[in-house]
Amino acid sequence: MSGFFTELFRALFQATLPLAAFSFALIWWAIKRGYFKGEGGVRALDREVKEFNKNRKLEKKQRKQAKKNGEELAGPGRRKTDPVAEKWLAFGGGFYGLVAFYTYVLIEWDEIVEFVANFGGFWSMVSNVSVGAIISLIINSIMNFIAALIWPVYWMGKAATEWLWLWLVAAYAGYWLGAKCAQHAVMKQWGFDVRWPLGLKDEDED
Repeated sequence: MSGFFTELFRALFQATLPLAAFSFALIWWAIKRGYFKGEGGVRALDREVKEFNKNRKLEKKQRKQAKKNGEELAGPGRRKTDPVAEKWLAFGGGFYGLVAFYTYVLIEWDEIVEFVANFGGFWSMVSNVSVGAIISLIINSIMNFIAALIWPVYWMGKAATEWLWLWLVAAYAGYWLGAKCAQHAVMKQWGFDVRWPLGLKDEDED
């Protein structure tokens, strides 16, 4: 029994709470940006994200083909997603995509810290970094993206084998809690109008 509570405590602080905060920030941002309505609960939000991502990929494919053929695709320009939402959607969106994005951030952070430490500090890195080191960092980033896509494998190394189900439940609980809080925050009009600093516009305006 003590093993269960020990693992529960670890899962709570390493999965539930971080994912709740990450989920809240990301979903609140996406709803405030107008990508989703965020109404009707978490399941409705998941369906909305899935449909948005599906249409986004289809439209991107159609526009790419039209450009290749020298044609102009009829209809309004597609509103670009900002880099944060783009990365989440690249991982598939929803619960799986959010955990993958979170895992990617963790892996990348460790990678960057180690990269800087190998040079003896930030300013030393700036002075001595080579093209080969930068290329290596880019390659590692691609590998980290792949590792994040199969995040269950990554998290298996964090949890005791017999408690994997507990970590999965803890992770979903964090996602669900963050999503519900984000929906509630938007409904209650907490926060401010979000404007991406770089500015977003329709593709037809490019």
